Amino acid sequence: MSRVTVRFVAFALAAAMALPMPADERRPAPAEARCATMEVFVTGDAELSRAAREAITTDYADRKGLRVTFHDVAASEQALDRYWELIDHYKVAKPGLPAVHVSGQFEVGWDSKRTPERLKQALTVEVFTRQGCPRCRDAHPVLFERLAARYPAYEFVERDTARSAEAAKRFQEVAQQHRVQAASVPAVHMCRKFLVGFQNAETSFRQWDAVLKEATIECPPEPAPGKETSGQRTSRSDSRSSTWTPPLLWAVGLAIAQSETGAEPPVDLERATPVSEPESDAPPPRRRPPPETAGDSERQEARAPTSADAPDVVTVPWLGDIRWRDWGMPAFTLAVGLIDGFNPCAMWVLLFLLSVLVNLRDRWKILAVAGTFVVISGLAYLAFMAAWLNLFQLVSLVRPAQIALGLLGIGIGSIHIKDFFAFHKGVSLSIPESAKPRLYERVRRIVGARTLWAAILGASVLAVLVNIVELLCTAGLPAMYTGILTLQDYPVWKNYAFLLLYILGYMFDDALMVSVVVVTLGRHKLQERGGRILKLISGGVILTLGVLMLFKPEWLV
Repeated sequence: MSRVTVRFVAFALAAAMALPMPADERRPAPAEARCATMEVFVTGDAELSRAAREAITTDYADRKGLRVTFHDVAASEQALDRYWELIDHYKVAKPGLPAVHVSGQFEVGWDSKRTPERLKQALTVEVFTRQGCPRCRDAHPVLFERLAARYPAYEFVERDTARSAEAAKRFQEVAQQHRVQAASVPAVHMCRKFLVGFQNAETSFRQWDAVLKEATIECPPEPAPGKETSGQRTSRSDSRSSTWTPPLLWAVGLAIAQSETGAEPPVDLERATPVSEPESDAPPPRRRPPPETAGDSERQEARAPTSADAPDVVTVPWLGDIRWRDWGMPAFTLAVGLIDGFNPCAMWVLLFLLSVLVNLRDRWKILAVAGTFVVISGLAYLAFMAAWLNLFQLVSLVRPAQIALGLLGIGIGSIHIKDFFAFHKGVSLSIPESAKPRLYERVRRIVGARTLWAAILGASVLAVLVNIVELLCTAGLPAMYTGILTLQDYPVWKNYAFLLLYILGYMFDDALMVSVVVVTLGRHKLQERGGRILKLISGGVILTLGVLMLFKPEWLV
């Protein structure tokens, strides 16, 4: 080998050694991943600062996707400026140390019991669900697979409000804190925000992602295993400064980032979770570090607690933001109530009562007696539907209950449809023939009552008895509707508001018939063909809802 060749090889080896390390020596974080930051402000080796450092290092040294930085405000003016910037931003009335800034939350002071719990809560995403809820099932992979993978620092916890009384209590607490009156599931509590509802995978993911993205940073490259960090670990006894040199907790493991002299590294304000821009470019007045604060930490947040808009909110010109689901449910409620009102059982009794009352030729008495019958009948029906609702809420309408309700609807609907083609043949859900003579007798007593009050009392008793007798005849639609109402997971007041709306629809046709008789003083009776048509209509609706409850319950939400 010639001297020229030897020199060339030696030069090539030297050049290769001088080249930077290969790119794969530092593994880039996943493109989608984002990391949370925790800024801990301490003051030297003071007692509470030392306790905070030790507790946070123990709890979060191995938390993936979390960057924890300790700032010694006694040793760094830049750290002190950052501390006062956060104090001003969160409008903290009583500054103190230690202080922790994480996920849009600023904890001032250190309490060995309360503060660690609050920090844990700040890095927790609470997902409130209910067993049997279709929207909760659809939201689950979006939250626990897509969102959890993108934000590994956060712990995603599911709380089933149907299975756990503690979860239900926590759900109500969070809703009250954020002044959300009509909270339903699924609901997500994270970064001091409460987001209620689920529309679809992409829309809801963008909404949830926006909240977490605001509280996180892009993940810097993760050091490859076995590689040293830029700093050297220096024991406290070797440090040239009396102040403690803060470490940097990053990704997996504990990485120490400090200079060889033991001085504190610069505060990484570019990667710290941003706050609002200062109103002026002028430097802030120089301020000293505050004293340490013990006891109950003062919790502050960037903005007042408000519930995020539910994903089913749409903006309509001139009308503003509306919830299309709330517009849909009232219309559905009125429609089913109107169909249920055209019930041949209740309608037959009312028309018979009116045909007898018309002989009095007294419009006010007809209105008083027949109107009382309609109102009391509606109230009795409301109580009947409330019982159905409470039953379904008791069992939480889990999948077995949905199947049972669907089969019940299919059975009742099929019998009603059968009555259109074969009236009073085989199984039939109608007022028994044996009960009709007693009803006739009560109607005659009402008409023959000596006083108006006696007639009104008799009409009230008749209305209650008719609702009891026709229970099987009218059970289908109320059962199906209250089951669907339970699926919506509305608060109690809203459930009963919808029941009242249903009853208004249910009473509308009866009130209309009373009005026609009062005005015309005409006689109207429900003929067999009319009854069969009403049976066909109600049976078709009940059968359809039963099939949906059995095979596609999510379509009813």
